[in-house]
Amino acid sequence: MKSRHAAAVALAALLAGCAGESRPAIAYDTVAHGTIATPGGTFWIWDRPDLGRLKTAPAPGTVAGRGFLRKLMLAAEGDPALAAHRAAAYLWFARTDRLCEVRSTEPLKGGAYEQAYECRPRASPADAPAQ
Repeated sequence: MKSRHAAAVALAALLAGCAGESRPAIAYDTVAHGTIATPGGTFWIWDRPDLGRLKTAPAPGTVAGRGFLRKLMLAAEGDPALAAHRAAAYLWFARTDRLCEVRSTEPLKGGAYEQAYECRPRASPADAPAQ
């Protein structure tokens, strides 16, 4: 009887661990990370344009300041960390000269976030960033 109970508990724990996984993890270790400086600190960016996804993580020593986060909160409801990571993504898109929109942002382990995005081609020279 004890072995059946132990097996049931083990099976339940195994299934519970899989419940949050909806898709396979994306391999970001195959690309080098870029660095983007924001008013709230420095972020590392692993970009997978082939998949329309990127991973953002605060660089060591980065803690977004309260004032910066308060300004972000006025523009985006919800989690201030999420807003800081989205801001880093949009700065990255500007630096890489792309017109992209973040479609979703999901937290990952270790304070990182994964962001799904879509880009569109520049329609005219007016879409180009100011020099």
